[in-house]
Amino acid sequence: VHTDLMHSHYENVDVLKNLGMALRNARLPMSQMFAIKAGFVGICDVAPKAVVTFDNVTMSTDLPTCYTLISADCSPTPRYAVFAKKTTGPSLPLAVKIYAGGHTLELNPVSSGVEVKANEKVVKVDNNKPYVLSDKDNVIQYI
Repeated sequence: VHTDLMHSHYENVDVLKNLGMALRNARLPMSQMFAIKAGFVGICDVAPKAVVTFDNVTMSTDLPTCYTLISADCSPTPRYAVFAKKTTGPSLPLAVKIYAGGHTLELNPVSSGVEVKANEKVVKVDNNKPYVLSDKDNVIQYI
């Protein structure tokens, strides 16, 4: 801290640690942030060079350019699977493929942003609005 009247120097002070809940992720509602911070739910964070697992373990890795399993339901009747791969495009470093509820959703970086494919068809998705899919029994699902 520097002022006309004084000079103070502090080392090894983690300012962000003390602001924990004051600085929050604006993309998540407070209830979800609370559940994550309290350990009720985990998050998996994937980057081209590292993965943070659901149990908060950070692993250094070099994600390949072919799809790699990131998360899946390992039950006898799996409900979902998420795959990611490193891309060489300039816009975003990862492409993602999601299998859920009998549907496939792909998010691929392109020069203008992200191309979204639902069940192998390119679709238009509006910001902050869910994309609606219906299955063979006309059950509506939001993604």
